[in-house]
Amino acid sequence: MWDKVKHVRLNTWRAAIRQGALTEAEGAALRALTQELDASEATYLHPATERVRQEREALVEQNSKLEEIVREQSIPSPK
Repeated sequence: MWDKVKHVRLNTWRAAIRQGALTEAEGAALRALTQELDASEATYLHPATERVRQEREALVEQNSKLEEIVREQSIPSPK
């Protein structure tokens, strides 16, 4: 769970990086916290990402059907 304490800790370590004052232990903790944040965001965004993927697949299929219609209509019929 991402909370205010973690947010403050993250910002504090980021400031330490800018000042060149981040210890090795803080760096390891920062990496772990960043990974936790990434995982949390991925979980949060998964439903929207999946919806966009499905919409894209539907559009690709629709586009293929439309291209086929255009090809059929642009072929001259035999006389």
